[in-house]
Amino acid sequence: MPVTPDVVGNKADAVFYASGAEAPVVNINYLDGTRLPSPLETKILVPGPKGSLLEHHMPKGQVIPAHRFAHDFINTVVRGRVAVTMAGRQYEGTDRDGWSGAAGVEVSMEALEDTVFLEWMSPPHLVSGDRLITWGAVAPNDSHIFNKWADVETFVMWRVEGETEFGPPGLDIEHNMRVLVPGPNGSVFWNSHKKGKWALHIHQHHWICYLIKGKMKEKFGGTQEHMCMPGDVWAAQGGALHCTEAMEDNEIFEFKWPAPMLWRGIIHSWEPKA
Repeated sequence: MPVTPDVVGNKADAVFYASGAEAPVVNINYLDGTRLPSPLETKILVPGPKGSLLEHHMPKGQVIPAHRFAHDFINTVVRGRVAVTMAGRQYEGTDRDGWSGAAGVEVSMEALEDTVFLEWMSPPHLVSGDRLITWGAVAPNDSHIFNKWADVETFVMWRVEGETEFGPPGLDIEHNMRVLVPGPNGSVFWNSHKKGKWALHIHQHHWICYLIKGKMKEKFGGTQEHMCMPGDVWAAQGGALHCTEAMEDNEIFEFKWPAPMLWRGIIHSWEPKA
C-alpha cells in the first residue's frame, strides 16, 4: 500500500504546537542579574521542558548590556539588523544570520533597525515575572560561533534519517538546507521547501520548527493537524512520527538537540530507535 501524507501512524503524539499570534508576551527587565535599560518585549513560544524558544522584539536603538548566561544559547535573526558583541568580538546580524555561545560567554547587543530574533536554550531558560533566568554559575569563556546566512553552503536534502523524501509522483520537490550553527550540543538549520513537498518521517533527536514565511501543514500521531503560518512553532521529542506538507514555498528555522550530523545529504541522529 503506497504511503500518503494522510496516513501519519499511531505513534504517541509527544508534540507541541503554538500560534505565534496567540503566544503570551512579557516585558523582560532582567537577564539573570543584569538590569536592562529598557524592557525587552518577548514572546514565549516554547516554554520547555527539554528546550525553550523565545522571540525577542527590539526597536531601533534598544541596547541589551553585557551579560552572561549559565546555559548554552543559539540566536537567529528573523528580520532586522543588530550589532552583536560576543567575547569582545563585534558582529552584525541581519535576516537569517545565526550565532551561538557556550555558557559563560559575555554578550551585548544593539538594534540598528527594528529587529526580531529568536533565542533557543537547552536546558530551557525560565521567564518568571519580568526576569529571564538560567540556572547555575559558570566561569567566563569565549567559545562562540557567528555565521552569516549568505556565507553558508546550501545542501539539497533528499533523505531524512535514511528514509526517502516523498512528494507528488513524478516530481522532484527540492528541500534546501543551510547549517547556521552546527553544534556541539544543539544546532539550527535554515530550511526551504517548495510547494508540494511532503515527508513522513521520525527523528531520533528533539526539534523545534519556526516558520519564517509561507504555509505548512503539520500532522502528528494521527490525532493532530495544524495549518502553520509565519511566526508559528511546532516541536516534538525524539521518536514522534510526523508528516510535513508545504502548502506554499516556505522557509523555516529548525532547532535540533542533541545536534545531528549532516553527511552526504542525509541527516543522522545519534539516539537509539525505540
